[in-house]
Amino acid sequence: MGAAKKASKPKPNQGFILVWGGMTLWMFLRLLSMGPPISVRRTLRILPLPFLAAYNSCMALVEKLLFTRKIRNAEPAKGPLFIIGHWRSGTTLLHDLIAQDPQFAYPNLYQVMFPHHFLTTENLAVKLTSWMVPESRPMDNVTLRWSSTQEDEIALMLMTLLSPYLIMAFPDHPEMVEKTWDLNSVSPAELAKWKQAMQLFVKKMTVRDARQLVLKSPTHTMKIPHLLDLFPDARFLYIYRNPANVIRSGVHLRRTICETNSLGIPKLDTVLDDVLDTYERCFNRYHEDSQQIPKGQLHEVRFEDLEQDPVGELEKAYAGLSLGDFAPLKALLEPQVPKLLSYKKNSFDENPQETAAIYERLRFAFDQYQYPAPASPTENDPPANG
Repeated sequence: MGAAKKASKPKPNQGFILVWGGMTLWMFLRLLSMGPPISVRRTLRILPLPFLAAYNSCMALVEKLLFTRKIRNAEPAKGPLFIIGHWRSGTTLLHDLIAQDPQFAYPNLYQVMFPHHFLTTENLAVKLTSWMVPESRPMDNVTLRWSSTQEDEIALMLMTLLSPYLIMAFPDHPEMVEKTWDLNSVSPAELAKWKQAMQLFVKKMTVRDARQLVLKSPTHTMKIPHLLDLFPDARFLYIYRNPANVIRSGVHLRRTICETNSLGIPKLDTVLDDVLDTYERCFNRYHEDSQQIPKGQLHEVRFEDLEQDPVGELEKAYAGLSLGDFAPLKALLEPQVPKLLSYKKNSFDENPQETAAIYERLRFAFDQYQYPAPASPTENDPPANG
């Protein structure tokens, strides 16, 4: 399915950054108790994890001693702005653009990787370990730093294990994450645990930076009722893109994150069907739950329009969501437009049969978003991971 062209795509490399490295010892043991596939060929990947888990547990205790009162008393001035949409629809592009606005704060890579102790360790750890971060993400050409914008869903996974991103540990067993997509079938105790973790992370981010948060994760597209319950005044910015491009790029993403983070050797024989299932689930959940969002708290943007006119589309979003003065961000973005328009996207080999199959499966989405039936696959792929 849409294999990347060999001449232009090196083997995915995540360097020393492994998502499980942010777990506490208790969470790491819980993950192992779930029985993820493990291979001796992943020994160098697995060996550091118990030591990192012990370190995270110790520093989490230190953080509690130092910051419990500040965290308890932290109250965000406004509900977050949530950027939502299916993976590879352009959510990261939106996040990167809006995060430049001086009125917003955002989670970075270090904070979501080490949610248990970033208030205590970030300043020093970033200075000592910046060399460990690869120059770009393994799935695309997006620059990566500890300070890069990142999904809060990673933090939630490390704090609760109630996340679809556990698929990275169970790449060939999507049933292991079935209940975590929308959390509607988890137990009341599990849902309370997830909400507590979400509130805790937002409070810790508020201690770090009191500005309004802009959060991005495709997983939040399926959790709108729970987010509204926690943050009634939250804003939602939804982005959609040609479904054929989303699926081709989504398959590449799923393969890459599983290959670079799995503790075993994934087969990924059903990855296309899994991504199609996820798209349909995400589409249906969003179009049902978005009806609950109060008027003026939801705005939708088409990726292709954002790609052609990022400043103009963002100005519409700011007006639609009453996000305040757009002028400061506009002044920052206008000089960047030529670079944004020339961004080199991933390219994929054409597979007309699979493109036709995608259209037949997702014709409802093509119709809803007014995209024509694909005559042949396109090669465009956005600078986004979700």
